[in-house]
Amino acid sequence: MPVAVFPVGRSFLAALLAVLVAGLSLGVGGAGAARTPSSAAQSPSPSEPPAAAGAPAPEPTESGHPDIVVPVGAPRPPDLTAASAVLMDVASGRLLYAKDADVQRAPASLTKVMTCLLALEAGGLDDVVEVSDRAASVGGSSVWLEPGEKQTMRDLLYGLMLRSGNDAAEAIAEHVAGSADDFAVLMNRRAEEIGATATHFRNPHGLPTPGHYSTAADLALITREALLRPDFREIVATRSHVIPWPGQPWDRVVYNENRLLWLYPGADGVKTGWTEEAGRCLIGSATREGWQLLAVVLDAPEMWTDVMQLLDWGFNSFRRLVVYRAGENVARVRVAGVLERWVPLAASRDVAVAVLPGEEDKVFVEADPPPFIRSPVEQGREAGAVRVVVDGRPMRPLPLVAAWSVPPGGAVARLLEDLWVVLRDTLVKLLGL
Repeated sequence: MPVAVFPVGRSFLAALLAVLVAGLSLGVGGAGAARTPSSAAQSPSPSEPPAAAGAPAPEPTESGHPDIVVPVGAPRPPDLTAASAVLMDVASGRLLYAKDADVQRAPASLTKVMTCLLALEAGGLDDVVEVSDRAASVGGSSVWLEPGEKQTMRDLLYGLMLRSGNDAAEAIAEHVAGSADDFAVLMNRRAEEIGATATHFRNPHGLPTPGHYSTAADLALITREALLRPDFREIVATRSHVIPWPGQPWDRVVYNENRLLWLYPGADGVKTGWTEEAGRCLIGSATREGWQLLAVVLDAPEMWTDVMQLLDWGFNSFRRLVVYRAGENVARVRVAGVLERWVPLAASRDVAVAVLPGEEDKVFVEADPPPFIRSPVEQGREAGAVRVVVDGRPMRPLPLVAAWSVPPGGAVARLLEDLWVVLRDTLVKLLGL
């Protein structure tokens, strides 16, 4: 049977495509929102001391020191003994102070921040880990693990971060990746994802090894990523932990080697480190009125004083500007195939940044929702991101999450959803949207 073919002009085809685009409500780019400090909630300044790519370096100071940079207009920073140092605002990833921050140095046991982060991301804190002969024989600081001993991943992580157990690091790496070498591959891959591109890990514990290095800026990025996790924050803020000791009449009690937890008001982490090659190293964090700063010092003879002075300077010189509160709607996204159905996207945590007095007018927020999402949608599902921009400099992104749920449809609804996605993708390619 012959098939009739009707000629269609180019103008008619273009008009048809335009109608289809409008009718499908493509929502290319989602529906974002920008907010300036004029509509933002602002937290008070403390009255006394209390992606992507890496975080952008702040502008140089007027002091002319080529190795030290802080935002323009900041007060004079403290004089430190550290060869390299960084002060970072955890919420935004903004660098508030940097001294030779991109110089590659041995990170010593600060390496264990990445080891802990990967283990937490792998899950299975109740997994039972059998300690190998290799893990039990690792030198340096340890939690006295014995070959064949079985411990939970949770207890090993406390031994890793409080006591700085190199044996715990090796056991964790072998359990997660099969071997310490394979775990190092995961460490480097994750570092690159975070933006720590000047870092290369060769082992999970930080004992001196050729080709094992990082920078103060990279270690700040890695630590910030870890501090965004409640489970990591809980571990590093713990002062002591009991680890079972099979076959002994007593248990192990490990104490946190981070003296800041006792010395500095608001201190809540993170990790000490030392080798002869690296010198004394410390990552310290503190939170005051919901505002967390972290400091990294490498090869610092007076590391405790350096970190406390940096944190004091940060809390005294800057203030926390909150643009969106956690749970507040920031943007919206189209649900594929559902007629006029949009889901609000909320901030997964406070969208905030540390600013100097007078910088409020230089701050705004960029929302980047996805073009669409497919049902079912669970409340809290990550979709897109939001980031603070200060004086044209974008900070680290934070995830947006679905503010409510959308249940899956039946067979017809799923068919319509699939058709919607196919038509949308086809029209986007044809029209170059």
